Amino acid sequence: MRLAAGACSILVAGALAACSVIPAPPCPLQTSFVPEITATAPTSQATSDGFSTEQHLAVRIRVTTCTGWGTGSGWILSDHEGVTNRHVIAGATSIDVTTYDGRELTALSSKVAKVADLGVVTLDSVFTETAQYRVASLDVQTPITIVGYPEGQSLTVENGNYLKTEKDSVGTSD
Repeated sequence: MRLAAGACSILVAGALAACSVIPAPPCPLQTSFVPEITATAPTSQATSDGFSTEQHLAVRIRVTTCTGWGTGSGWILSDHEGVTNRHVIAGATSIDVTTYDGRELTALSSKVAKVADLGVVTLDSVFTETAQYRVASLDVQTPITIVGYPEGQSLTVENGNYLKTEKDSVGTSD
C-alpha cells in the first residue's frame, strides 16, 4: 500500500514538475451538477433510478494541464474505458471523470488519435453498463439526442435533428 501511494506521489510530482508553474484550481463543483430527473426524455426508457441509459453513460471530464484547467463530456465505451474528444484531454497532466450520480473516478491513462478529434481514457472503475454503438449514415433531419455536460456544468439532454457532416480537421495538414 505504501509503495503504491509512493509511486502515485512520484508520478503526480513528476507531472507537475514538468509544468514548472502549477495553475490555480477551478472553482469547486456545484452541488447542482448532479442532475434532477426532468421531463425531457432521451431515446431510451428510464432505468430504476429514473435516469436513461444515455444519462448513465455520459461522463463529465475535468483535466489539469500545465497552463490551466479544462472540462468536457464523454461516454462509457467499455467496462473500463471512456471516449471523449482529443481537444479535451490532449496535454492533460491529470484527468478526473464524474458520473451522472456524482461518483468521481480517476483516469489511469489516456490516448488521443493523431488524425481525429478523438480521445480514449482508461478508468480506475469497472462499468457494468456500456454503450451499444454502430456505424451508420444519417439522413438530414433524422431525430437525434445529445447527452453531455456543456461547459462542464449540469448533465443536459437535448433533442434535435441531424443537420450535416463536416470534415474533422484536427490532426490533418489541410
